[in-house]
Amino acid sequence: MDFEITDEEFDEALEHLRKLISLNTSNPPGNERLACDYISRVFRLAGVPYEVVQAQSTRRMVVARLEAGSSRDDALLISAHMDTVPADEEGWEHPPFSGDVADGYVWGRGAVDMKHMVAMGMSVLVLLKRKGISLERDVVFAGVADEEEGCEKGSLYLVENHKDLIRAKYCLTEVGGFTMHLGGNIVIPVGIATKGFAWVRVRSQGEGGHGSMPVHNSAIVKLLKALKNLENQTLETRLCPQTMAFFTELAHYAPMPQNLALHLMTFEGLVPRLLSKVKDAELSRYFRAVTSDTASITMLGAGQKENCIPEDATAVIDLRVLPGRKVVDALKKLQSILGDDVALEIIKSAEPTTTQYPTPLWDIIAETSMKTLGAKGVVPYVCPGFTDAIAFSKAGIETYGFAPVALPPDLRFGSLFHGKNERVPVEGFKKGLEALWQVVLAYCR
Repeated sequence: MDFEITDEEFDEALEHLRKLISLNTSNPPGNERLACDYISRVFRLAGVPYEVVQAQSTRRMVVARLEAGSSRDDALLISAHMDTVPADEEGWEHPPFSGDVADGYVWGRGAVDMKHMVAMGMSVLVLLKRKGISLERDVVFAGVADEEEGCEKGSLYLVENHKDLIRAKYCLTEVGGFTMHLGGNIVIPVGIATKGFAWVRVRSQGEGGHGSMPVHNSAIVKLLKALKNLENQTLETRLCPQTMAFFTELAHYAPMPQNLALHLMTFEGLVPRLLSKVKDAELSRYFRAVTSDTASITMLGAGQKENCIPEDATAVIDLRVLPGRKVVDALKKLQSILGDDVALEIIKSAEPTTTQYPTPLWDIIAETSMKTLGAKGVVPYVCPGFTDAIAFSKAGIETYGFAPVALPPDLRFGSLFHGKNERVPVEGFKKGLEALWQVVLAYCR
C-alpha cells in the first residue's frame, strides 16, 4: 500500500490553505461558517464522514472522524481554529485575505495562526480515506470557532454540548511544531502547557466637575496612580516546572555560552538579572512571559466631553498566569499591587493547562520531527497565550502544541502571529504536512 504523499497531493493541500486564507473569518465577528462550509464540501466529495455543529448560525464547526472500529477513547484528535484576528490591509506586502503565493511564501491572515493546520488536518483525513489506509485507532479532525475570543462559541461549546464527537486520548493543536534554529541545530518545541488568562476590568470612581477647576482625586487620577504600579507589567517572577523543563531541555542543544545561560534560567532568583542581558527583543519578551505572571494594560476609557471631569474611569488588563497558580489568586495579587482605590471585575477567564510528557505520542512526535524536519530533538514548550487546550483539558484530552511547519532561520515565528505580512513558507508547509502525516500513521495505523 502507498503511504507516500505525492506532489499533486501536496499541491492540493496548498490550494486548500490558499482558499481558507481567502475566506475572511476575522473574529470579531467570526463567521467561521465560510470555512466550515468549504471544509464540509471537501469532506463530502472525499467520502469522509463529518458533522456540523454550531453555537450560532454563523459560528459553525466541523468534526470528522475516521473510525477504526475500536474504542473512541484512544483516538487522536487534530484540532485547528478557523477564526483569525482582524487585519487592516495597510502595511501588508500582499492583501491579508489574498492567499497569494509569492517569494516562496503563502501570504495572508491565518497563514500560521492557524489555517495552515486547518489545511493540513483536513488533508490528512482526506488522504487516509483516499488511500484506504486501515486504522487501529480513530483519527478525528475538528475545525473549531472562536479561539481568538476565548473559545466560548468554539471548543468550549463542543466539549460542553458534543463531547462524544471529539472523544480522544490525545489532541494536536497550536502552539508548537515549528523549527527553532539554535547554534546550527534545529529543535522542535512541542507545547505542554498554556498560561491561564483573565481579562480584567479595572474601575475607579471619583468626584467629577468642570475641567477648568481640577479635582485632586478624580477617577482618572486614581486610575493612573494605580496603573503606574504596574509599570513593569509583571506580578512577580515565578518559575513553574514546565518552564524549568523548557530551559533545561533547550540547554542540551545550545552552544556555549547560551547553554550555561539557559541552565542558569532555572534558578528563580537569577532570572531578572539574566533577562536584562537578553538583547533579542522577541526572545526577551517570550522568556519574560514564561517566567512571570504578567499584566498588560490593553484598554483605557474615561470621559465624554473635553471640559468635563468624569466620575468614572476604566482600564482593561490582560492577566496571564503560569501553571501552579489559580487565576483567582493571581487576581488577589493584582489587587494588592493596584491598591484599594480601584475595583476589579473579571470579564472572561480560563485556568492554565498542562499536559503529561513523555508519552507514547510524545515519543512518536520526537522521532518524526528528527526524520522529517531535520531536528536534533524536541523540547517541552510553554505557550504564553491560551489555546483550545483550555477546552480539551476539561474533556480529559492530553493536548500537545504541535502544528508543524519548517521555517528559515531568519523568519521570526513569534512576529508572524497577529502581525502584518503573516505568511508561511511553501516548502515549510509541505514539510509540516509530511510530519503531521507521519505522526498520524505511526500512532493510528
